[in-house]
Amino acid sequence: DFRGVKMHDPNCVLVGLAPNSFHYEKLNEAFRLLLRLKENQKTSVQEKVEPRGNETVENESDISTTNSGKSSDNVQPHLIAIHRATHYRDSDHQLSLGPGGFISLLEQTTGASAHVIGKPSYDFYRAAISSIGIEDP
Repeated sequence: DFRGVKMHDPNCVLVGLAPNSFHYEKLNEAFRLLLRLKENQKTSVQEKVEPRGNETVENESDISTTNSGKSSDNVQPHLIAIHRATHYRDSDHQLSLGPGGFISLLEQTTGASAHVIGKPSYDFYRAAISSIGIEDP
């Protein structure tokens, strides 16, 4: 349920268990968004090099650098997943594809690394035990 969430200028891709949305058009839309986000991040951290005379020259290497001098090639687009299950038992009691394969597809084609926020992620369990007052061991 995304009522109240602005959807006109997305800044991430969220992959959940939504069988009716796993079709070519939606996957291609997610693919293109991740590529655009990745390109925007690379462009935004592109370092200016020393001016030559009165001109400013952009660093034209394929791998731009941040102000810290580290490569921004590690900049990742925002791919968020609820889990990586490859299949699940559908309402018709048959096995159906889960989000895992779609996440892998988007990772492979865009170079993104998914941030998994649902079970069995460590962050999920840490938030759950924290919500009932148990300290993280």
